[in-house]
Amino acid sequence: MARWSDSMKLSEYKEYETYLQVPGVYEIGYIQRETFYPKYIGKAPVTLYQRIRTYGRDLGRSSHNRFIRELVEVNYHRLWFHVIRVSRPGGAALREALLMNRMSIGEGGLYEWNCRYEYAPLTEAGYVLR
Repeated sequence: MARWSDSMKLSEYKEYETYLQVPGVYEIGYIQRETFYPKYIGKAPVTLYQRIRTYGRDLGRSSHNRFIRELVEVNYHRLWFHVIRVSRPGGAALREALLMNRMSIGEGGLYEWNCRYEYAPLTEAGYVLR
């Protein structure tokens, strides 16, 4: 089973370019007392690097997520991310959907900065939603 990578500082994403040249799933959040606390989950169907760089300070202002857009402005240095690399692009969408469904989104969920569930990958894979 795939495992989360070590945490990487979002402001230093360029240092990990080679490692991030695969599809995958990522979480963005904070580190407190050496523990990663995710707040947002996303998928990268092409490469993680292409997706993570959209949160870079140079491009982060255009993020669709208002929480991340605001934090890139004022607390960029406090944001961290980690990833699960997958072997095929479709695997990223399914893994993201499974984690969202299991951990919940929005207020009260683990992924409180996510605003909508991604159900299509689950139904396409044959999961029955209740």
